[in-house]
Amino acid sequence: MIEFVVSIAAALISLLAGGVASSDVFKKLILKLLGKKAPPKTYAERLSELTANLTKASAEVDQVITELAQVSKDREKAVRDLETGLGQLEKREKELKEKIEILQNVPLQWRNILLDLLSPARREALVGTMFCLGQGLSSLRSLRLSSNCLREDKPSNYAVQPIGEKENRGQPLTQDRWAGIR
Repeated sequence: MIEFVVSIAAALISLLAGGVASSDVFKKLILKLLGKKAPPKTYAERLSELTANLTKASAEVDQVITELAQVSKDREKAVRDLETGLGQLEKREKELKEKIEILQNVPLQWRNILLDLLSPARREALVGTMFCLGQGLSSLRSLRLSSNCLREDKPSNYAVQPIGEKENRGQPLTQDRWAGIR
C-alpha cells in the first residue's frame, strides 16, 4: 500500500514539474539564467497577437464613439432646453414691458390705488369679504325659498305635502291642490 501511495505522489510531482517546466515564465527564466535570447515568435503567433490587439483597440474605439454620441445627445437636449427657457423668458419680458408701458400712462394717484389693492394683506381681506358676501347671498336665497313656501297666494313645489293624500304624494302642488290644502 505504501508503494502505491508513493507511486501516485511521484506521478503527481512529475506532472506538476512538467507543467511548470513547460510554462512561458519558466522558459524565460531559464533562458535569462543561461544568458540566451528568447527564440523569435512564429508568424502565426505574431499574427494572432496583433489580431487580438486590433480587436481590443476596435472595441475601445467603439466605446469611445458611443460615449461621444451620448455626450452629443445630452448637449443637444441641453441646448433645446436653454432655447425653450430663453423663448419663455423673452415672452415674459415682452409681457412685462407691455404692462410697464400701460402703467406709465396711468396717473400717479391711480397707480398707488392699484398697488394698494394688489398688496397681499388687501387680497386676504378681499377674499374674506367675498366669502362673507357669498354666504349672505346663500342665506338670502334660502330665506326667499322658505318665504315662498309660506305664502298662501302662491303655490310652491317646496311646500309640505299633507299626510292624508296618498294618491298625490310626490306630485308637484298645483293651484287646485293648493286651494284644497288651505
